[in-house]
Amino acid sequence: MSNYSSQLRDRRWQKRRLEILQRDDFTCRMCGSEDNSEQLHVHHIFYAKDTPIWDYPDEALLSVCSTCHADIPDAVNDLLLSVFHRFPDISFFDFLSASVHDRTLTQLAAWLNIPPGAEDAWRNKGEDQ
Repeated sequence: MSNYSSQLRDRRWQKRRLEILQRDDFTCRMCGSEDNSEQLHVHHIFYAKDTPIWDYPDEALLSVCSTCHADIPDAVNDLLLSVFHRFPDISFFDFLSASVHDRTLTQLAAWLNIPPGAEDAWRNKGEDQ
C-alpha cells in the first residue's frame, strides 16, 4: 500500500472525495458551515489496515470543515463506532442529522449516561460570558 499522501493525490481518492462532498452538499456535517472560504475535508471515522482511503463505505466518510476536522479527537471516533455497533439499525447520517426517532435518541443518551438537558446546556455554553 502506498503512503497516505500519495493516496490523497490518487484520482480514485479525488473521485471518492468529490462524491462524499456532493452527497453532503458541500457542507460541514459537524457545524453546518457552508463557508466557501474554509476548506472541506473528508474525514474517515476509522481506518482499516491495508485498505486504500477510497475503499470505505459512505457511512465511514464525513465532510467536515478544516476547523471541525482539527477538533475531532480519537475518543469521538471511538464513541461513534461504538454507537453504530450498539445501534446497527441507524445510519451514521441519520444520527448526525437527528432524523432518528426521539426514542432512539433517548435510548442512546441513557446508554451514554447523558443527563436530560445536557444538549441545551452544551449548545448554550459561552452565551452567559
